Amino acid sequence: MAVMAASDFLVLLSHGVLYYFWLQNDVPYAVCKIGTFVFYFSVHLSVALLVAMTMEKWIGIKYPLQSAVWITRYGIIFSSKLFSYVKDTC
Repeated sequence: MAVMAASDFLVLLSHGVLYYFWLQNDVPYAVCKIGTFVFYFSVHLSVALLVAMTMEKWIGIKYPLQSAVWITRYGIIFSSKLFSYVKDTC
């Protein structure tokens, strides 16, 4: 949950920086590119974390006895595949 809060804070921070420069009618090229990258990266990270947390909850509710084994054994494999999917779509 702390990572998700940090990701949401980065969205807010990147918008604040871009808005500050936009009000001054002087947005440097690097600030625009970096701010846009941070914004979209943070949004995608929030979505990926929300999906991972939802899947973990669903597995825990649907299969309560096997969930402890499945989450620890397959969690690394699932998270690495999810990360590679998100990386390829961006």
